[in-house]
Amino acid sequence: MIPKAILEKAVAGGWNEDIIKVGRHYPDCCIVFKSNLKETGVETLSINFRDVVVDPLFWQSLFPIGECHCGKDGHALNSVNCPADQWRYRAHDFYNLILTGKPTDDFWRELLSHPTNV
Repeated sequence: MIPKAILEKAVAGGWNEDIIKVGRHYPDCCIVFKSNLKETGVETLSINFRDVVVDPLFWQSLFPIGECHCGKDGHALNSVNCPADQWRYRAHDFYNLILTGKPTDDFWRELLSHPTNV
């Protein structure tokens, strides 16, 4: 599950700009409210977390270009000084947890705990 705070930060960072609010969470999805000016003005959708984590724009919105994001030890994620594609490193960290069957709670908590992160 992706924490609501992470989804809200991603939306604030420019991911899926039509989303105006993140709603209720379920084990594998969440409800979002999107602007839909052609019809009623607001549309309610369910977004599957599996679709979110493979969306490069989701990860890019969490790691804007020009901001340095730190790992657990407080150092830059790699020896290259904050590359433009640093979001890929964190996405791969997440995918590694999924592929090895490890929990992701600490990963998300760590992203939210650093002021230079999301």
